[in-house]
Amino acid sequence: PAALAERGVGMPAGVSEVVLVGQGLVSAYGAGVERCADGLLAGRRAYRTGAGRGWPAALEQLPAGFAPRGGRADGESPFHGLLEDLFAGVSVPADAALFVATTIGAVDRLEKSVLAGAEPPETESLSAIPAWLAARLGLEAARAQVVSSACASSTAALALAASAIRRGEIDCALVVGADAVSEFVLSGFSALMAVDPGGARPFGEDRKGVTLGEAAAFALLTSRAR
Repeated sequence: PAALAERGVGMPAGVSEVVLVGQGLVSAYGAGVERCADGLLAGRRAYRTGAGRGWPAALEQLPAGFAPRGGRADGESPFHGLLEDLFAGVSVPADAALFVATTIGAVDRLEKSVLAGAEPPETESLSAIPAWLAARLGLEAARAQVVSSACASSTAALALAASAIRRGEIDCALVVGADAVSEFVLSGFSALMAVDPGGARPFGEDRKGVTLGEAAAFALLTSRAR
């Protein structure tokens, strides 16, 4: 926007400029955007094997980026735990519209239900996630929605939120993206032979695939006029 202003180009009439006023991240590097950026720039690896998680032996030997579990209860869903950690001590404007981006949500709980021969709880469906998080943050459930479009989920959610602000439909949006590493996800990528057992080497000539990681992040967007 500043560069456009210098050239005499402004925002079209009736279109609001969108600004980022807050952000947060929980990843395998720990809590905080800076911690993740520092780790990446320093070339530190934040992945490890899934040993001890009770998965099939072949999966437990594969590397993945697991976020710190802290003092979470053993029965807590990693997906919900990521979001709890992300918003610990964070306050959000009460009028923010909520956009939740996730590929599969709390699929670990669905796994347990299926393996036990039980019906998966409705509260763990993708459509139920926005209402749960809205209640957790004190937001209106009617202004919350889920965006699930595989690897593009968070990008799509950001675009939807920013577009709504530009059109003047809302002037504040909280965009949240989260996914946890689970047996379902890891086995799927493994079946496609897309996981490098030695860790991802995106620029290596002998690269063999990706390394999965879990994280939760948020971006708080507003109109500049707010």
